[in-house]
Amino acid sequence: MYDPDFDWEELDELLTTDRCRRVTCWQAHDAQVNVIRMACANDSHEVYTGCWDSALLRHWAEPGYEAPSQLKELHVGGFLNDFLEISEHWLLVAVSAGLIPTPGESLKVYDLTPTAGLQPVQRCFFHTRGCRALTSGPSLVASISKDALAIFAPEDLRGDAEICVRCLAPNPHGLQEVTSLCWGKFLYSGGTGGALKLWQLGSSSCDSVWSTTVSAGSWVRQIIDCEEYTIVCHSDGVSWVDSRAGAVVGKLECDAQANAACLVGENKLLVGLGCQLAFVDLRFCDQTKQDVVMDLNSVVASLDSGVAGPVVNLLAGLKNGMVETLDVRT
Repeated sequence: MYDPDFDWEELDELLTTDRCRRVTCWQAHDAQVNVIRMACANDSHEVYTGCWDSALLRHWAEPGYEAPSQLKELHVGGFLNDFLEISEHWLLVAVSAGLIPTPGESLKVYDLTPTAGLQPVQRCFFHTRGCRALTSGPSLVASISKDALAIFAPEDLRGDAEICVRCLAPNPHGLQEVTSLCWGKFLYSGGTGGALKLWQLGSSSCDSVWSTTVSAGSWVRQIIDCEEYTIVCHSDGVSWVDSRAGAVVGKLECDAQANAACLVGENKLLVGLGCQLAFVDLRFCDQTKQDVVMDLNSVVASLDSGVAGPVVNLLAGLKNGMVETLDVRT
């Protein structure tokens, strides 16, 4: 029977809380955790976190119901922008250049095996003004900066020989800064001014197929290549882009910046909108609101996830230096 005095807002709050369960929370850094990655090699559940402000990269044991122990810490110099695990315990690290750029400092390889030291085992010389983002594709790795987009093979990063660049595109975004890189079915780059580009790889060069603006004046934070659309998270919200034509076909406008996101299944996106975690249904381009599942105590700066059936095991790096480990029902 319908009860006119029933508090439906309270019920919605209870359902929302029930969909997301905090497992543990720990202080990973003193400032924002702008990059977080679950280790991908040999089914490991270890975690890597990076802090832009302190240029620290930390390696953690598997998080459980208590804060994990720290296995290793690297001071990578400059400001830490991104890192990528190229093989078990081997990381490619991208940092911003200092006031006086030093060759080989923007892109470095570290060996984080237990017996290895803390110094880079190899330096890459593709970028002179800092390296902003990294991504991996089919048997290749891409790195990007304001001065170059470089494509190379990850196996070349394990030796002492000079790395052979397979493809190189100078000044990929002209005078604009580059902020994001993604390699799914295609290779995309994003930058300031809401710029998004799709690249075609040739035998020795990278050529831009199309360029578009997802939201004028915004900063592209993350690009996710989905089955039907390319999803772009930026400082004004979330945009849907037609991958074939490069046209923006939909947008979810938000009061908070979409700093980080991860794909959950084929049609759902879990996105950090300011201090909120929310689901976005990718099947509908014309949306006016998002499905909020939890409010956190700081701005979400980075996300990574592992999917186990209907439950998403989520790591959220926050602006206050904390990491939240969560289970989210889809």
